[in-house]
Amino acid sequence: MDFLDNLRHAELAPILWVQGLPGWLETPLKVVSVFGTNGFVIVVLSVVYWCVNPRFGLRLGLVVLLSAGLNSIAKLLLQAPRPYWIDSRVQAFAREPTFGIPSGHAQAATVFSGILASASRKPYAIGAAVAFVALMGFSRVYLGVHFLSDVAAGILIGLLFLAAVLRWEKPVLAWWRARAIGAQIGLSVAVSLGVVVAALLASLPGAGWTLPEAWRFAGLVAPWEESRLAAISGGLLGAIAGGSVLSHKGGFSAAGSVKQRALRWLIGVAGAALIWAVLRLVTPQGPLLLTEAVAYLNYAALALWAVLGAPLVFVAVGLAERARPVAP
Repeated sequence: MDFLDNLRHAELAPILWVQGLPGWLETPLKVVSVFGTNGFVIVVLSVVYWCVNPRFGLRLGLVVLLSAGLNSIAKLLLQAPRPYWIDSRVQAFAREPTFGIPSGHAQAATVFSGILASASRKPYAIGAAVAFVALMGFSRVYLGVHFLSDVAAGILIGLLFLAAVLRWEKPVLAWWRARAIGAQIGLSVAVSLGVVVAALLASLPGAGWTLPEAWRFAGLVAPWEESRLAAISGGLLGAIAGGSVLSHKGGFSAAGSVKQRALRWLIGVAGAALIWAVLRLVTPQGPLLLTEAVAYLNYAALALWAVLGAPLVFVAVGLAERARPVAP
């Protein structure tokens, strides 16, 4: 066995010890883990973007999407098992079909709470972020889906990514705003497809990969993350292009009464649900490349609705105002 195999087997003992803690921990730790899921993050982002602060909501959404893309690329490159895949003694309180390292939940929690803490600039916000990340990491170990090293890697990558965002965000944004709208849309496509290309390159060393005999307890394994990458890259296209066009059109204000904000959220969700239902009906069946390409466009359409279409509807029906006058 190589070094990483030895490390993983050494980490089984602390996982088994953690899983030996009182059984009542299972339910609350599953709840904690939900806070790192795509569904929860999407709900939070929709509330922030449509009802609280559009600029911060878009910023948070783009950072989360880019971090998720980085996580998928790292998983494809490292191709590591999860604890319950290699040892039947580990209870799988949750099951995951993708490679294990780095922990996506730990990385997402680090980036998400880090952005919130940096925006708040309050000591208690930093403490809350640290506690949230630690609890998220603990939940993933307890549930049997990650090694301690998976969690540590997720936190480290999240911190490095967060530091890069805080360092380069302003100059990159200034450079972006100096480009013409057509160039911005073209660059949106390039960024989106860049994630796909990076993932393909990361997966090349594992071409022809098959499930090792040592991972025989894995159950269902679908490690290549095609659907997740389609969602991330398509979401990036729709969010970046939509945000660029909306900014060009004057943006929108999230101010208003509680009723107005609630109606905005309901209209936004209803529109997304309708688009998703229609797209599902017209999605063709066929080769993997075709279905994932269509999924990419579907997610791009959903993100475009969320970032651009819904705000334009809010303004049109009087539920929101332009954030600034539109340039002649």
